[in-house]
Amino acid sequence: MWLVAVATGAMIVATVLTLRVNFPINDQLMTRSVAAPPENIREIWNRWETVHTIRTTLWLAAFALEAIALSLLASPKTKTGLP
Repeated sequence: MWLVAVATGAMIVATVLTLRVNFPINDQLMTRSVAAPPENIREIWNRWETVHTIRTTLWLAAFALEAIALSLLASPKTKTGLP
């Protein structure tokens, strides 16, 4: 079903964003002192927040698409051959 394929794609993109953007930022900030943050901390934080918002939206959309796919599969009108 195409809903599951789109949901899977959204999950893959969200995972790639996490690995390629958020984790490196987290690692960079973990090496810094809280007392002496980098001068561009606002830029770093804004990038992290933007990507986090995109990831969250993708995960929520993937969940919704999978729930819709499941409800369509379980619908009595759907002829799946399942009991």
